Amino acid sequence: MPLSPPILSGLLMAQFAANGMSGANVPQLSQALGQGIITPILASAIYQGTSVGLSIGVGSGTGSMTGPITIGPALSGLILAQFAAVGFTGSNVLQLSSAIGSAVATHMATGIVTSVSSIVAIGSGTGIILGVVGAVLGASIFAQMTAAGLTGASTLNFANAVGNGIALAFSSTVVTTVITGIAVGVVPPAFPPVPGVGVDVGKLM
Repeated sequence: MPLSPPILSGLLMAQFAANGMSGANVPQLSQALGQGIITPILASAIYQGTSVGLSIGVGSGTGSMTGPITIGPALSGLILAQFAAVGFTGSNVLQLSSAIGSAVATHMATGIVTSVSSIVAIGSGTGIILGVVGAVLGASIFAQMTAAGLTGASTLNFANAVGNGIALAFSSTVVTTVITGIAVGVVPPAFPPVPGVGVDVGKLM
């Protein structure tokens, strides 16, 4: 399932409710976070990896992410640490971190990585996601919160903490793809495909 701001907003609403957070601003906060998180990720996240398998040719890859960005407790812990770093230590911070981390991780686990592999036409790819920057995410979340009327004194610190936590999770996340195509060998059609190593690049959808 491709990443989507409305879907993440719905997951956030559900997690806020599950963690006992049902204030009047929860819908606006959920929508602001959904839009503020997903929009810059879709715009800037790129996949870079190495492909191995049969060559020579060009293959299309499809894959997914594993690591802290897809694990609720791990992502919640990173966000909680970022909240603490900006002085958020209230009684609800743990629940807030848990709600955001669980919702974002659940949605990111459904994200699809698409790639193009050169040299290797049939095989697999392994790599990382680049381009997710905490400051950029924070600025996007802050802009969406401001547009929704959420303009308290701590709004910027809140937005930056969430953005930095998510970016840190991406930095330790691994992508694996399955590559399919037509491998033609060294001198087609005289020689069959041979093992090779290539470059696998793409984007997160």
